Amino acid sequence: MVRIISAAAVAAVLAGAVSAQVPIPVLVGKLGSMDCNRSRLQLVRAISSTAENMLKINAASDPSLAQVVDTATGGLSAAGQGIRGVADSALATGDIPGNSNMVIGQGILTTYNALKGVQSADPGVTASKQTIITAIKAGKAVLEKCGAGVGGPAPPAPAEIQ
Repeated sequence: MVRIISAAAVAAVLAGAVSAQVPIPVLVGKLGSMDCNRSRLQLVRAISSTAENMLKINAASDPSLAQVVDTATGGLSAAGQGIRGVADSALATGDIPGNSNMVIGQGILTTYNALKGVQSADPGVTASKQTIITAIKAGKAVLEKCGAGVGGPAPPAPAEIQ
């Protein structure tokens, strides 16, 4: 199923490239391998899952948890803006912004750092912690499979996440 979705995503980007007048061979070179694109898709899914899990957190009666949710949500928003920037730029010019890995990675780390110390039995917190760790691992896979030079440097992953 992942290959079908990845192929569809690549096809959509290529279709956009044609309408944006970006030469297809240039864009195909920028898109990377199937493994690279599979890792990108896993990253987007993990960030999306974390956002969905964050919505399930019941922080109404706990001001400190509400603050954590605000901070973590801000990190997810920043990561999402970075991903949108990559997509917009790839479609417009075929290039990936040089600061995109830093923007996306910093957003993910902001979310992780906000959630990691929370001691709560809330299922939304537990699920959010799991999916943000999945996002960090997927981000590491993107750097490994797509090349760390594409999109610039990224912040280091937390040492406790392998």
